[in-house]
Amino acid sequence: MEFIDIHTHQRKGGKTIINCYPSDFYPQEGLWYSIGIHPWYVSDASFTNDFRTLEKAVVHPQVLGLGECGLDKRCDRDLNLQIKIFKQQIKLSEKIRKPMILHVTCFQ
Repeated sequence: MEFIDIHTHQRKGGKTIINCYPSDFYPQEGLWYSIGIHPWYVSDASFTNDFRTLEKAVVHPQVLGLGECGLDKRCDRDLNLQIKIFKQQIKLSEKIRKPMILHVTCFQ
């Protein structure tokens, strides 16, 4: 049985989907990607530029999904900002009709 690693940050042997931040997307022929704004890195200051970059990159034919994105209550980023940015990424995912790879922590 062959497996596909749908979430890695580096190229490995076998079939993989490489996750990267929008500004770090430099596609290489023969590789597959997902791109998103991770909750650990959300920022009011950079969001507008990051989201514009994401919108352009995520329609690339080698990009199979949007993410890793989501919510993380344990990190030091404002939860309301995380929610705002996550919702915008959900809307983009629906618009381009590509799946999302989610980052989710346990909320207690």
